[in-house]
Amino acid sequence: MGAGAETTVGFVEGSPETVGGAVTSAVLMVAGFLLLSLISAALASLFVREDEEPIEEREEAVERQILDRLAAIERRLEGLDRHLADGETRETEPEP
Repeated sequence: MGAGAETTVGFVEGSPETVGGAVTSAVLMVAGFLLLSLISAALASLFVREDEEPIEEREEAVERQILDRLAAIERRLEGLDRHLADGETRETEPEP
């Protein structure tokens, strides 16, 4: 049986003699392999998650800096608009 060799089960008293026994053992071997894979993936995700958190914090800090700089640019533009508006009203007002 190929699945037995693949999963290195090694039957103690020989391989199953009936079709039902062979199917059951194959299903159990695949289920054990999948369970081991899921456990390994869950443990690996714990380590990966820890590495991603500092990256997210740095990205948030960069986003905050960008938003702060955009707010500063907006304030400067508003000041320039006020300055230009004041200059236009002075030019259109008749001199006494």
